Amino acid sequence: MPDEGDDALDGARERDRQRRRRHRILWGAAAVVVVLGITGLALKPTATDWWVARSACDGGMPDGAMDELRGTTRDADARLKTAEESFEPQLGRYTCEVGNEDDERVVDVEAYTRADDIHARMSYDFQEAGERATTALPAGLPGYERREGLGTVLLRDCPGLGKDASGRTRQLYVSVLAGSDARPAAMLRASVGITNRAARKLGCGGKDLPVPEKGTEAASVPPRKTAGTPCAALAEGPLRGPEWTVDVRTSGSGPMSSCSVRPKGHDDSGRAHGPVLQVTGWYGDWSQRFMYHETALRHARSLTEDGARPWMRESGGWAMARCGGQAANFEAWVRDADDAGDDGVSASSLRQLRGMKGGELRRLLDGFVHDQAGRRDCEGLRVPAEVSPEPKKKRR
Repeated sequence: MPDEGDDALDGARERDRQRRRRHRILWGAAAVVVVLGITGLALKPTATDWWVARSACDGGMPDGAMDELRGTTRDADARLKTAEESFEPQLGRYTCEVGNEDDERVVDVEAYTRADDIHARMSYDFQEAGERATTALPAGLPGYERREGLGTVLLRDCPGLGKDASGRTRQLYVSVLAGSDARPAAMLRASVGITNRAARKLGCGGKDLPVPEKGTEAASVPPRKTAGTPCAALAEGPLRGPEWTVDVRTSGSGPMSSCSVRPKGHDDSGRAHGPVLQVTGWYGDWSQRFMYHETALRHARSLTEDGARPWMRESGGWAMARCGGQAANFEAWVRDADDAGDDGVSASSLRQLRGMKGGELRRLLDGFVHDQAGRRDCEGLRVPAEVSPEPKKKRR
């Protein structure tokens, strides 16, 4: 039989060998850390840029999206420098901010799931002062372009969070802002990727939104080819010639839908010409506030003790409905032909534009509202019955 002393000696030797092996591993790891640290000191700006680009916003950026966003700052070659995140699941909040070495904002993200926070943010996006958000996102995405023109908002359902106090499925609001030169096409992929990551962090459940291809823009079609779309009423209007194009931006569940008519082509800076005619739908009780403000400002006699009535003037008007159990408001407007010449509108197109007034605009609004009613389970449609004359301008 083996001697117990020999067994004890063998055990001690084995423990010593294991201890020396652990020491070699630890020293090797320490050496790697030192080497990496020295390399990091020598290449700190480049290494930091690399790390921020791949890890910022919990790694939610699609491939190449951060490079697109860095190009929206004044110096497109400035390295990324900082990335800060805040996650408060008990409050339903997530934020992320990325800056470059020039202390410029590259991306700024705010995400909320509490109904009060969402209502406050959307009230700001559509507040009366300044230019409110009027353009829905392309590719059927449920959101809109921020009124500053520097970013996007996505609003999606969160079935994993249950119902709110009103018995409706809770939602996730995600605002993504970029640099001063941001354009919507550069924002889309980043916004959707970040929204999907925020949805997972905040327990939204449900399916991810599809990340669009790089460079995805609104579906732009000739007016005569709008048949079958929510913009179909444009196919029979005055603005149906080859010099016009229609941006169709609609989704089945988003907070906005819009049809915009603009001159084909781009301005000197490479941006698409601005719209000269637009019809827009806003879906949600939050839309009531600015609808009342607009009615009081432009057609005060349509305000009654029971609320606002639909109205139409020569250059614009409103309609109402209830879609999915919430208020829905619709607006149609057309630019003054005398103000549209700077947007690439030819003399013949200006004559067409002058024909898109009053009755034609009312017909367009009516067609859009009825189309949306069939797509969004709307009821109680209220469209203007007649066109009211524009108020006379006061003499100076």
